[in-house]
Amino acid sequence: MSGRRIVPAILLALGIMLVVSACGGSRGSSSGSTSASAGGTEGGGKEIVPAPPTEALTEMPITEPTNPPAPHQKVVWLACETPTCQRDLSAGYRNASKALGWDFEQLTYNSTEPAKAVQNAIGKDPDIIFITGAPVAAWEAQDEEAVEKGIKIFTGFDPETTPEPKTNGVYMDFLNKTGFAVQSKQLADWIINDSGGDAHVVSVTIPEYPTLKASTEAFGEELSSRCEGCSDEELTVSSEELGAGKGPSKIIAYLQQKPETNYIEFAAPELVTGVEAGLEAAALGEAPKMTGIAATETIVQEIIDGKQAAWTTQAQEFDGWQSVDGAVRTVEGLPLTKYQAEGNAPSWVLDSKPAAEKLLEEGGEWPGPAGFQAKFEELWGVK
Repeated sequence: MSGRRIVPAILLALGIMLVVSACGGSRGSSSGSTSASAGGTEGGGKEIVPAPPTEALTEMPITEPTNPPAPHQKVVWLACETPTCQRDLSAGYRNASKALGWDFEQLTYNSTEPAKAVQNAIGKDPDIIFITGAPVAAWEAQDEEAVEKGIKIFTGFDPETTPEPKTNGVYMDFLNKTGFAVQSKQLADWIINDSGGDAHVVSVTIPEYPTLKASTEAFGEELSSRCEGCSDEELTVSSEELGAGKGPSKIIAYLQQKPETNYIEFAAPELVTGVEAGLEAAALGEAPKMTGIAATETIVQEIIDGKQAAWTTQAQEFDGWQSVDGAVRTVEGLPLTKYQAEGNAPSWVLDSKPAAEKLLEEGGEWPGPAGFQAKFEELWGVK
């Protein structure tokens, strides 16, 4: 299994529910013994650093108009088999393509076989291929064929591939290493303020997945650089250990050795599975607050129930639309916007019951800034 194969907020190649795990090295520098109760839902500490946004963003981050009309394109969207890909992300690609009048075809594929998926897409003779989470290194032969045939490639959630249209045919990569770092820094700043500058964090991640690794590193760098009284240790786990369900016992063992830990930071929501039950069974006393990157509908409900403290959001549907917007600009001979070229995507920190209840009423996942679909259509001159 390739450690590179990860897509939006979940570890696709595993095909299992993920749990927290293992042990790693320290990135923090200070000590302390303050604990926090599990299930806090609102940041209540002193504002030591500028607070990250904790309400749904409304500002459209892409505002530069295109040169309509965009040439007609035949596009193929390679969607992984998991709910995250099949739901909002796919809706974004599909609805944006429909708004442009482009021929759109969605192919669902096994995330452990990206080369086969790209080959199938090439066989459709498209103008454009959209794919997320599978870097070019995982399908090099197919990439060479796509470049030879002039097929343009737009990716996302990929910290390894640098867009180089002339060599790898990739024109855009949203939520790359830089984009994920934004979310990680938002969460680190929330924890700094919530703890009053006395956060002792264990960051749970899987090092063989570059997206998670980059996210965890950015979190640790933000925490250590902006909070002298905070510390952060990284716990790592292999895919095999995840599959064996060893996570909860390992994290409990860590907390028994490090009772000063008052926050757990998860690099992906699936890593939470089984941890709460493990904490309750272990009866450690005041449990750490649980936080993480990329809230799912389940996490949103757990914030309402007081089981989770704060999670960043990911605008899956918006990401599909902004990827198509990048394609529009490319086929019109325009450059990507600065926002797109940097690999950004909008996010904010969900940390309150009212905000979580509102999000759950609207479907459980934040689609993106209000009215972004119509705003994209205006930029494209199709509305």
